[in-house]
Amino acid sequence: MKNLCLISTVLISISLSCTNNKISSVHGHLCYPSEYIPRLTIYLQNKNTQEILKLVTANNDSIFEFKNVPDGEYIAYAYTIDSCSIDPNTNIKSKCCGGYSKAVPCGLSVNCLDQNLIIFKVKNGGCKDDIRICDWYSDIEKFVPKE
Repeated sequence: MKNLCLISTVLISISLSCTNNKISSVHGHLCYPSEYIPRLTIYLQNKNTQEILKLVTANNDSIFEFKNVPDGEYIAYAYTIDSCSIDPNTNIKSKCCGGYSKAVPCGLSVNCLDQNLIIFKVKNGGCKDDIRICDWYSDIEKFVPKE
């Protein structure tokens, strides 16, 4: 009987720890203010742990997918892989940064004054599929690490 109780306790412990490790996925769309979408590095940053997941896209990729995303609260942003501008005074090249900001669901118009990044949740092995990295006009770099 003692062995049965011990086995039951171990199985319950294993079961509880497994339910805390559910893996989710994040799907989204990419926009870019050009005739094509350049190669991008897309980032998901966990707001609590600061862990960053990343993936690289090809030219003209308009969708992305992160698999095996741990549960948590995230922001999504991207940097161009290649430089997109050059400072004429210093000749310093820089990359462009875009994100999933509150201006995106607002329509990216001049009336969209809140350009903070949207914090979204992934949990319970679900799929978050409405992420749109389309705001290339805000000062996203003030919210994220520089490339």
